[in-house]
Amino acid sequence: MPQVNHVRKLGSIDFVSGGRRTMDLEKGDVLLELYLRLRYRITNAAGGPVGPLYQTLSRLIQRIEVLVGGRDNVISVAGASLAAMRSRENGIVEQGMDATVVLTNSAVTDYDINLSLPFYLPNGRRPDDTALDLRRVSSATLAVNWGPSDCSDHFTTPNGALISLVQLQVEGRYLNDAPADAVYLTRQLDFVNREVVANNAAMDIIMDRGSGLAYRSFHLETLADRIASVTVLNAARLEAGARQFGNRDAPQILADNRRVSKLAAVAGNYHFDLSTFGQAVTWIPTDALPADLKLILDVTKQGTSCFANVTREAVRPLKIA
Repeated sequence: MPQVNHVRKLGSIDFVSGGRRTMDLEKGDVLLELYLRLRYRITNAAGGPVGPLYQTLSRLIQRIEVLVGGRDNVISVAGASLAAMRSRENGIVEQGMDATVVLTNSAVTDYDINLSLPFYLPNGRRPDDTALDLRRVSSATLAVNWGPSDCSDHFTTPNGALISLVQLQVEGRYLNDAPADAVYLTRQLDFVNREVVANNAAMDIIMDRGSGLAYRSFHLETLADRIASVTVLNAARLEAGARQFGNRDAPQILADNRRVSKLAAVAGNYHFDLSTFGQAVTWIPTDALPADLKLILDVTKQGTSCFANVTREAVRPLKIA
């Protein structure tokens, strides 16, 4: 039986303001990617909203998670971070994320956003080294933590703007009839946050404490009052004890990211790619490190609330026991 690349509709997830909703994913095949179509309406009040926040249009999805077998949290990532990462990985802004955020008084605007969530390795030498193998699992669940409908997570000053008519439709790209002996590792995405409380030439964020994961990349976002800021990060180092994996000034990281993605540098976004030409040979195997793996940042606090958010990409076996 030949393998079949099959995209199919999986259903939809209901919206509840500030709540959490889930849906079961189809099992029995190998899941390569999810496609999320998010549609909603923003109705501005007599005075339009002010100050669109970072990755405004994707912020209604506060967090998206994929859980397998009730215990393995494979994906846990913010909607805004997912949108930013996919732009860098694809070299193009995700469909709908380039729409104009309308601030006009009393305007009624419908938004239609498409985000993709791959379980393969984007831009890898062998992308299908990883996938979500759902052939032998008891359950697989997609969960969404929704933002509020009052636009307080969309604008610095919503001025009474409201969200309505929310729809989230989900499709999956599956590999049907994969060879029975085919083995797929799992691409894990999760995140850590650290508040920047003051200027600090060596603010450390622990990436890993010897978990045994192999890290492929780190995606850093620096936000001041929930708006991306290019003036927070001055330089960054990645190290474990005396072992150093990188030491760069922020402008050089941005320049490198632009060369790879072919996109203009995105303010406050810094990607640390640990692969060499897409190969796995230079990923960081944390079980062999002499100390905790840390991202050490030279930062300048901006605004009232200043944060460094890191999305971690690791590769490991799926936990199905």
